[in-house]
Amino acid sequence: MQVTSWMETAMLRAAQRLVLRQLNRRVGIEPHVAKRILELLLVRLEALCDDILDFREMSDLVNWLERDRTSAETEAISEKIMNNRKYINLKRLETKFHIMADNREGIS
Repeated sequence: MQVTSWMETAMLRAAQRLVLRQLNRRVGIEPHVAKRILELLLVRLEALCDDILDFREMSDLVNWLERDRTSAETEAISEKIMNNRKYINLKRLETKFHIMADNREGIS
């Protein structure tokens, strides 16, 4: 079965509702914190579901969100670095290819 974009949206909304209900029951939830939760991707909501059981108070949730934000920023930076490395390697290959092509033309 192929997952369509509307299915992904439905799964995201269901996960958001579940997480917000669990958090409200577990530690209470403030509107500004709920807004941050609604910004999470599905994979992060699933991770939050696992960690909710360890929360005792609102500060546990806020700390989790801060760690998650830092982790997401680190992942984004790492991805940019990897993309830059791929670009640099591609440019090196292009340069080698041009040098080889120039050498072949000189031989002919």
